[in-house]
This record gives sequence, structure tokens and C-alpha cells, in this order.
Amino acid sequence: MRKTQYLPLIIIAIIATITMASLPVKASPYVNFFINQPDGYIHGVDPVGEYIYQDLTTTKGLVSVGDKRLTPVGSYAAGSFVASGDSDIGKTIVSFKTAALPYERHTDPNANGLYEWGEYIYQDKDTPTGYKVSAGDVRLTPVGSYNAGSTVVAGDSDIGMTLVVFKTGTTSPFEKHTENIEINGNYDPAKVFVDVYVDCDIPDGDTTGIVGWNIIVQVDPDVLVPYGWKGAATGYFLADFIVRAGTGGTASLAGAAKTDTLEVSEQITPTPTIGAGNQTIPDEYLDPAAKLVTLIFISKSETDYSKIDLLFYDKAIGGDPNNPGKDGISDDYMTPDGLFNPATVIDGDYNAGPVPEFPLGIGVLMALAPMIPIIYLWRTRPKRRVTNQ
Repeated sequence: MRKTQYLPLIIIAIIATITMASLPVKASPYVNFFINQPDGYIHGVDPVGEYIYQDLTTTKGLVSVGDKRLTPVGSYAAGSFVASGDSDIGKTIVSFKTAALPYERHTDPNANGLYEWGEYIYQDKDTPTGYKVSAGDVRLTPVGSYNAGSTVVAGDSDIGMTLVVFKTGTTSPFEKHTENIEINGNYDPAKVFVDVYVDCDIPDGDTTGIVGWNIIVQVDPDVLVPYGWKGAATGYFLADFIVRAGTGGTASLAGAAKTDTLEVSEQITPTPTIGAGNQTIPDEYLDPAAKLVTLIFISKSETDYSKIDLLFYDKAIGGDPNNPGKDGISDDYMTPDGLFNPATVIDGDYNAGPVPEFPLGIGVLMALAPMIPIIYLWRTRPKRRVTNQ
């Protein structure tokens, strides 16, 4: 083979080298926070939230033939009746909370005493007197420009709207809801649960271990609404470490939900002298990775895409959570000495995202690809021999 015939291989090697050089390198100590998405993305959630039925049959507690759908249920329209063979038959349905705080109530503009699709649902945190929307109540459905999951504050336009109870008790028709969002006995809006995990090579119980962290997560507000978080309990990284290591103290979460960002932090107090890390040392990385925190958003679309962008900010150096990417923003975890240290992050996707680009840009590499066989054929073409006369 002539030397020139190696040219296509050389071109491929150059492209591969550039590609590999752009990939993140695992430094030591290695601490990585990432969105857990086994299917490659977080699946979309129907913005309807939990589905509501008028239970008209004797099969109490389960959707059955003859029940009436009071909200859209997948492809079934609100107002349709469950028929034999329908896919929602057998789903568990439970009563609304009407007997104890916080109550679940709805508006009733036509005063017929029944819930109908399009009426607003609230978590009413007041005493029964008045049955009016007031500051502190939580909207469980969108109300005009107010998002589901938002809290009523002084001056909001829906304050004073009349609320009525859902039909429960012993007299048909009963109004019940599924628990397809969260099994907790409450009526829930369209919550999207996003688990953030930690992977690291720091030895567990070491003086360089993790005792706290701060994050900002940014999303497309037209697709996802920042809502809340849960963690600092059994099954989560720092809370489990406290029990395992016997350090005492508590893991506490704090944060704020804003228009397009969810800010969350956690810290063990009082600060222990050792921190959490990889229990499987001498293995290189934590296996399995541990759950750091669960982020909660409200879905505004079941199919639209949003990047779930992990942005860590360092409070210790004046990070401004309102300006991700500006001064003070970094990928951080806290060690027992009170210092914040760099980490790496891997973002997530709500619904399948766009095809990722290669380091040089997909357009550049696609333009180069057809050139390889052309160059190869040109360089290996038969050469005309020239003889001396």
C-alpha cells in the first residue's frame, strides 16, 4: 500500500482526536452531579395533572364502565363515559380532602354544585368559614396567568372567588381523582420529579468528604415551572451519611422557586469533621451513584422540550443566583473545612432533545465525510506510466 493510501485513515484519526479531546476528563478528586434519566430523558407529564372522575357505579375506588371523566384522560375527552375495553378501567380513584385542612375545593361559576372541566381547583388552607380564595391558598390548576402550584398572595386577582366542596360522602355521584402523579392522598397538579445524583471518588468518611452543596437548575418556563424539592431524608446522600457515620447533626434543605430557576442548597449542621463520599473505595467511582435531591417542576406541556440545566453557584464567593454564568458561578460542593470545591455537572432533558452536535459542528463533519472516499479514490487511481522514448 502506498503511503498516500493511508490518507483517509489519517483524516478519520484527526476527527476522532478532536472529538475525544473535547470530552470531559475525570480529574481527582472527582465529584459529579447529574440528572438521573435511564431512558435518556425525563418523560413528559400530562399538564392536566391527576385525572378526575364522577364515580357513578358500584365499583367504588376503581374506574369502571359507566363512570364519567370530568377531565381529559389521555385521548378521552372530558365529559366522556368509560366504556368496555377503555384503557383507564381499573385505575384507583380516591376522594378529595373535604374534612380536614388543607381542604381541596373548586370554583363553581354556574352554581350547580358539581365539578366541571375548566373550573379552578385550590388547596384551601383556611377554616371552612367563608369558602373564599384567600392569601396562602395554593392553586392546584392554572388560574388565568397564575401557574398551577403557585401560592395566592395579597393583591392577586382571584382573591375572594367562591369555592365549593367536591362531592364525597355516601350519596352518588362521587367526585374522585387518580393518583397518577404522586400517591399521597392529595390531589396533585402535573408534577415532574427530577432526581439529581452524585458520583464521586472521595472516600466515605474522609476529611475531604461532602457536607453541603448549592445548586441552581434552569429550565424553559414555557415548558416547566419551578415548584419545589424534596430530600434530606432516608434514601438521600447526606441524610444517609449522617446515620452511617454516626456524626450527629441534621441535613437541611433550603431554596427558592423563581420564574425559570430552582435554587436549592443542603448542608449538614453542625458541620462534621468528616464528609460523605464513595463507600466502594478502592473502586474508582461511587457505584451505585447516590441520590442527592429530587427537584419538582410543574408541566405545561407533555411533549415540548426543555433542557434541565444544572448551574452551581458559590455563595462563599458572592455568587449571584439571579445571573447564572456570571461572577461567582461554579460547580460546587462543600467540605468540612467550610470551603467550596469545583465539581462537574451533566445536564438533563425533559422529553427527547435535539440531536447533539459534534465538537466541530454536525455541519462541518457531514461536509468532511463525503470527501474521504473521494480523496481515497483519487489517490489510489491507476497512474499512467511514462516511458522514455
